[in-house]
Amino acid sequence: MLEDLFTESGGENSSRINTFDSKAKPLGKRKNTNFSGIVNQGATCYLNSLLQTLLLTKEFRENLFSLSDVELGLAPSKNGQQAKLRVIPVELQRLFSQLLFLDQEACSTSRLTDSFGWSNNEELQQHDVQELNRILFTAIEQSLVNTKQSKLIQNLYRGTCINKIKCLSCLNVFEREEEFLDLAVSVQGSPNLNNSLHNSFVIREKLEGNNKYRCEKCNNQYCDAEKYCQLKSLPPILTLSLLRFTYNLTTFQRIKETGRFEFPFEINLKEYMEDSIKSKISNDSTIYELFSVIIHSGSAYGGHYHCYIRDFDKIGKWTLADEITEELNKKSDTSEFDDRIPKEIVLICLDDDDQQRNDKDLVNLDYLKYEKPLDLLKAFVYNRYKYDEFRLENICADLTRETGVSWNKRFKAKYGPIEKFLRKNDDTFGVNQDGRSAKLKIHDEIRLVSGANFNFNETNECIKKEETKKKLKFSDEDIAELNTDYHWYDFDDARITPICTSKIKSQFEGKESAYMLFYRKKSLSKSSKNVLTILPNWLKTEIDNENNRLQNVREEYEKSLNSIKIECYLETDFYAEKNILYLKKKYQEKSFAIFCDKRFDIVENLKEHLTRYCTEQNDSDKIDQEIQERREKFLEILFDEVPFNWLLVERVQGLSEPNFYIKKILSDPSELMSNIFTNDHKNLLLIISKNLDKLPIGDEFMPISIWFKYYDPTFDIKQKSFQFTCNTIIKQVKQELGSYLLNIQSGYQLDLTDEELQDLSCQSFTFNLIKSRPSSIINPNENRTDTILLDQSNYDHRSLKELDVHNGDTITVESEEIINQLFEKKMDLSSLKDAHFSNRLIKVNVINFLLSEDELKSGNVPSCELFIEESDTVKNMRIMAISSFENGASLDQFHLRFLLDQDLDMVSMVQNFNIQDTQTKFFNALYDDSLVGEIVEPILKKAFSIDEPKLIFLLSPGKAPLQSNGDLVLKCCTDKCIGDLFVEILTNLNETVGQLTEKICSQLNLEPLDANDESVYYLRKLDWLGDVESVLNDLNQQCSETKLKNSQTIQLTKGVLIPPNNIKIKLWLCGKIEPLDKDEVVLNELIDNRQKDFRLIKEIIVSNEVKLDDLKLLVTSILSESQIEFIDFRLRILKSVAKEDWSDLSSKFIRKKALIEWHHSLKQLHLTQETDLEIELLDQDDSINQGVVLLDCVRFDLKTRLCSSKSFKQIFWNINNGATLASLKDSILKSYLDLEPGEAFRIHIAKRFYEKYQWIVLRDMAETQPQKGKKKKGSNAAQNTRSNLKQGPFHLGNGDLITFTVIDPTDNRTSLTPQDFMSSEDLDFMNKKNITEAEINRIRKDKQSKDQKGKKEVYRRPEVGIKIKIDDFSKD
Repeated sequence: MLEDLFTESGGENSSRINTFDSKAKPLGKRKNTNFSGIVNQGATCYLNSLLQTLLLTKEFRENLFSLSDVELGLAPSKNGQQAKLRVIPVELQRLFSQLLFLDQEACSTSRLTDSFGWSNNEELQQHDVQELNRILFTAIEQSLVNTKQSKLIQNLYRGTCINKIKCLSCLNVFEREEEFLDLAVSVQGSPNLNNSLHNSFVIREKLEGNNKYRCEKCNNQYCDAEKYCQLKSLPPILTLSLLRFTYNLTTFQRIKETGRFEFPFEINLKEYMEDSIKSKISNDSTIYELFSVIIHSGSAYGGHYHCYIRDFDKIGKWTLADEITEELNKKSDTSEFDDRIPKEIVLICLDDDDQQRNDKDLVNLDYLKYEKPLDLLKAFVYNRYKYDEFRLENICADLTRETGVSWNKRFKAKYGPIEKFLRKNDDTFGVNQDGRSAKLKIHDEIRLVSGANFNFNETNECIKKEETKKKLKFSDEDIAELNTDYHWYDFDDARITPICTSKIKSQFEGKESAYMLFYRKKSLSKSSKNVLTILPNWLKTEIDNENNRLQNVREEYEKSLNSIKIECYLETDFYAEKNILYLKKKYQEKSFAIFCDKRFDIVENLKEHLTRYCTEQNDSDKIDQEIQERREKFLEILFDEVPFNWLLVERVQGLSEPNFYIKKILSDPSELMSNIFTNDHKNLLLIISKNLDKLPIGDEFMPISIWFKYYDPTFDIKQKSFQFTCNTIIKQVKQELGSYLLNIQSGYQLDLTDEELQDLSCQSFTFNLIKSRPSSIINPNENRTDTILLDQSNYDHRSLKELDVHNGDTITVESEEIINQLFEKKMDLSSLKDAHFSNRLIKVNVINFLLSEDELKSGNVPSCELFIEESDTVKNMRIMAISSFENGASLDQFHLRFLLDQDLDMVSMVQNFNIQDTQTKFFNALYDDSLVGEIVEPILKKAFSIDEPKLIFLLSPGKAPLQSNGDLVLKCCTDKCIGDLFVEILTNLNETVGQLTEKICSQLNLEPLDANDESVYYLRKLDWLGDVESVLNDLNQQCSETKLKNSQTIQLTKGVLIPPNNIKIKLWLCGKIEPLDKDEVVLNELIDNRQKDFRLIKEIIVSNEVKLDDLKLLVTSILSESQIEFIDFRLRILKSVAKEDWSDLSSKFIRKKALIEWHHSLKQLHLTQETDLEIELLDQDDSINQGVVLLDCVRFDLKTRLCSSKSFKQIFWNINNGATLASLKDSILKSYLDLEPGEAFRIHIAKRFYEKYQWIVLRDMAETQPQKGKKKKGSNAAQNTRSNLKQGPFHLGNGDLITFTVIDPTDNRTSLTPQDFMSSEDLDFMNKKNITEAEINRIRKDKQSKDQKGKKEVYRRPEVGIKIKIDDFSKD
């Protein structure tokens, strides 16, 4: 296959047969099938399939082996002349003999392909097996010239056919005889092989009209005639080439016909023979049986070949017989129950009275009781039609109407269309050939039961047994093959598997389907000669030698695979410390290595191997005295009367040196080495011991090396490795590390006992475990870090193994008391020395805000640069910062903040804002127990292309919050009704919303409100845009339940508190809009004029369950109370526009969606807890409905780039027939009467984005995007979906502002860009904000897609024909 060009099946064994790499695994023995496969050299699957077919063609194989050595040029003739070597037949003989007798799972064809003259990687080029069949036969035929088998191909494969043309005037027949080695059979439009042969050799073509035949017997006149072809002679082996590859003249591409094409296992060709010989030949000579099918899987440009071959020589072993026998035993378990399963129809009635009805009457069935679609259809069809025919086109409608069950909605997704379902269940329903009608087949029993008394258990048990029967692997047809003599096998390169006959039927159709068929005459003898008797002597000798060589190679390979090297040591070579063994340095290179075969050697043999090693003579003349002494010590222990132990020890690579532990004692002398030394035995060794067995034994004592990082008295970061066993508990680890640190800090001057030192260490220090693990299998070099605080309550009694501690993990220590003492001594800690960390170091800038405001305003803001690990905590960073600034402040007096916008200038911030605002508005307070990597990660991601991103932190006064304590820092601003106030508050997640509100009011020094007033202070949560996200109206709710996040902004306001499940609505009335002095204005001026001040009418609180219709009645009464005259009004959602002066209560808004869903509740309309609604007064009854979208529209002039203020209108966009661009243009034409209908194609429309000062041109996406996937039937559903302007990227909806322009007829532009609708102000604003790049790129992409015509052609490798080089043997 092209996609697997170098890795096809068997490709791993592509070396030549006569070469062997001792380090590589040799090819295995033959499999259970007793067949040998063929190695794929890269893309030679087509060759392998044909060669296996030729091998199992008895007549071809025996005739090939009958060639003598003299004929092949392997030996001189009687007169002493040496003929030219016929290399292709010789290599075919060699390959066939290897496939038959070489004890190897796969053979190579490299020598055969070399004989073809392939020297330019031809084996890597795919070819067609039908083409190879013809070329290889020609090469064999030419290679056998002047031999007794020179007619081998002709005798086996040659047939003849006669092309005839019969003149209908003179009745004369003109004949032309042709020979064939294979017959080409058309597949396209034909259901089976018999039909194709009938079309080729029976049906006669009429030559008439413009296609008349020029008859020589009729004086060269053009006459009507018949043209046909018939078979004259048939070969013993009939080869049929199925024409599955055709050329599509529409797409100009080659395609593969994957339709169903059936072929029989036995065929009689007598009806296709010539008329004159039909009566003379017998049926036996024209009956053929199938014996080989070459299969192609893939496309017309590449794929893979394998073949199914029937073994008439009984060479192989059909191993499926055992599996079928086992299957029969399973099937016998269900046979008794199968006899009890009736073929029945169950009619489940609604009541018991229905059981008394006659079968001919309709029964009121309880269709909801049916769980299976087959039971439902059986009951419905029988109840309505009995066993009469019914129309398939009406069954779905009748089923839905009478049962309330829609097949398409309930069953189609799982079971497919109802016609396909009925055809699949052909044992129950019979579908006519025309596919228009069907009928229910007669059933054994009709059961009429009531729904109340219906027993589902019995039915479910029957269904379960039926499903078990269907899950059986083999069918009855497969089981019948046990009684046949000849079986089928699948030859797929190096893999050969037995198959059943039913497997061949699966190759009738699909991407993997039959491509070549080989039939042999049934009258041919199936008894073959013993191949060994006809095998040439030189091949017998070569096969025997090769089998012996392979056997020796396999034995050597198995021996090398199972030979293990074991290092042996004396017990005096080790010393033990804390249950861990350490090898003395002088013995690290002086082990005694013995070799064992782990398949046969046992523990008892170790003494023999070690004794032989110690007593053998060294090759050198002088033996090292020390080595000789060690040998004597080994022999002394081995033959001492005191018994010794074999200790199995495992080496564990530590951080500084290897560590060892005793894995087990080899106490069983009969235990095999294979059970002790597994595949990973390099770290296992043996110790001869008499004393070390007293040490702890087992994997729970495996040593672990841990890094311990700490501050020394000079405040330098140090690290030291410690070794513990994996069953050591955390308390013991902390005691040892803490004792070591106390001795280091005190200079070993503490006069304490070990127990007192350990108790003091646990009380004085806080330990953190840092585990570094690969983040993913794909990126093993990228690590993730987990930090665990080893507090006393949770971890003291847990072991290192339970915490999944690995070699190289780190434990860090913190001690505030010792560090404070270091600060009080005012040591010189201004420079922090670089340390080598396992995690990445990052550079941060810390600014000191612990100075007075005058010092900061002077512009000399002190700062320092620090290098810190991403996995380190914020607390450690502020300790490092305070040491750099040489301040003697306590740790509790300051905390760290992080700059939100790293592009801001610190000097300008300090000079333009007070110190408090600078800290709280531009910096976020950080949790003390947060990791530095969590904070800087977003900045690092944005600055991935910058070598050193600027990370600014602020050292600010105040206590540091702790996430573990539930601390929460919130930024609180006030509403305009209170004033422009801002404060940062430190609270706790356990506090209630009411307590938080009181704390904020106290810190802002707000006066308490009048008790008689309904207004209260309450909080609102704001989103990142500053809009109200939700109202915190439950004062008893804890802050943890409000989903508040650290440094989130909340707003304090004054008013009537909204109860839960209620909405506060402010009703606004727009002020009068004065007309502008001039008509043509910039769009921004027109927008500002339309956004006049709104006057607040009333503020109401209603339940969110109130219907919109009820809200409109309430608004009607409010307008009546306010004495406002109106005919009708419309409610529209308003979005506020920020402005500088908030001194008055009037506001500016942007009109948004109009509320027209009168039957929906406010909750269903997704109104926020505080909503602004406009009461838009109308001069006539509101005609807007759910099929209409209300848009603001204005006309734009491309030349002046100005808008017409008089053209501003509200248009009603009718979307009942689709929210398309055409319907929008139609609405514009109806609203602007000066436009002609013929100008619709010249109208271009754009939508305005207020926040971005951008336009987006509305386009019909179906015209610019190619349609992907299958096109739906019927309507253009896919096109309508893509043309929906209410969907992305346009999202056109109620309240949006659109502008349109009509291009001049002389303007050749077919489309406009967003820049064409922009004023100079918009362009300047976009240039300042730098937001045009994405839009320009999109425009360029659209233009490129328009200019591109057609699909990009797929590059395909140039095809090369098959060439086989043949010498000239005609003169020999």
